[in-house]
Amino acid sequence: MAGAGLSVARICKAMGFSERTLRRWRKLRPQLEAAVEKGQARTEARVGQKLVEKALAGDVTAIVWYEKTRCGRRETRDVTTGGQPLAPIVYTIQSAAGALLDEVEVEAFEPPSQAHQLTSGTSGSPP
Repeated sequence: MAGAGLSVARICKAMGFSERTLRRWRKLRPQLEAAVEKGQARTEARVGQKLVEKALAGDVTAIVWYEKTRCGRRETRDVTTGGQPLAPIVYTIQSAAGALLDEVEVEAFEPPSQAHQLTSGTSGSPP
């Protein structure tokens, strides 16, 4: 079941026992632990291979997803405007492990005051 992509919680629910029971069984029976890990690894490898195939075929969404999740790349914006109109700001929300959780785009309607504009010589925080 782990090889089909089911989480441990789903496996337990389908089999009719608690996660605590499965954890205990996995400690007592090393072959069960190995089977769960092997199933999960096989699924991750198959999904990863499909992602790579789509990215190499030119699927832009797959390329961006691959770069963000496997290469650690992020989209950033320069917060200085140099007198130009402000572009929308994209806030990227990541988990502590670095996984992308959400992106929120906020329209910037008016330029910041002089006191809040960042320049290349500042520490990055407004005065």
